[in-house]
Amino acid sequence: MLFRIRKLLASMIMGRPAFTGDELAWVNPDAVASNAQCGEDVLLRHLFGAIGVSTGSYVDIGANDPAHFSNTYFLYRAGWRGVCVEPQQHLAERIRQFRPGDRVLNAGLGVDDGMLTFYEIHPHTLSTFDEPTARRYAQLGHTIVKERPVPILSVSELIKQYAISPDLDLVSIDIEGDEHAIVAELIRLGVRPKVIVCETREYARTLGGARQEEKIRQLMDLNYIVYADTYVNTIFLDARYAHGAIHEK
Repeated sequence: MLFRIRKLLASMIMGRPAFTGDELAWVNPDAVASNAQCGEDVLLRHLFGAIGVSTGSYVDIGANDPAHFSNTYFLYRAGWRGVCVEPQQHLAERIRQFRPGDRVLNAGLGVDDGMLTFYEIHPHTLSTFDEPTARRYAQLGHTIVKERPVPILSVSELIKQYAISPDLDLVSIDIEGDEHAIVAELIRLGVRPKVIVCETREYARTLGGARQEEKIRQLMDLNYIVYADTYVNTIFLDARYAHGAIHEK
């Protein structure tokens, strides 16, 4: 019996499922751990491989934590670099500490410059500039910890100050609000990301939050297709790259 177990383990270590039956599950030697909420970073790894992008750049809007529930931390570890936009100061400082290769904007992002009230909510992943959303979260039992004015940097200034390339590879956006307006403004100003990851499910404490069909349709109207949906987030691909990604073997 011991010899048989050793033989099975040896087969797994060699990276090939040489045994038959269901006695042990074979683990793909190329398997990777995910830092994202629902495995979005693993899907992104496959997608960018399919369209031939090995190392690229991103703008992570509403980045939150440097690693936990992050769509971009896996890419960062793989050598990608970008800009993380995070209005919560303690989280912006954590990103600077643990991702020194990234640039961090500790502010909000909008179509225009200005000031907006930011609603810090517990847990901090639900914090938002959108007052109706904040009030709805409070009705669901979450605490609005603080309301404070926060500066907003315009998309045009973001592009200028951080030299955002027109050939940007990825925008990951989760701002509990009007994500479409930000993406549309980027595109209007000449920055067209190849891939967009956007939260498209209304928050609920349990499964059952409404799918935000209007938000999905708005992003598709910018000539993107839905590459994948993880229930919480939708991954959109620029339609110009769609054939190679979908039919990649």
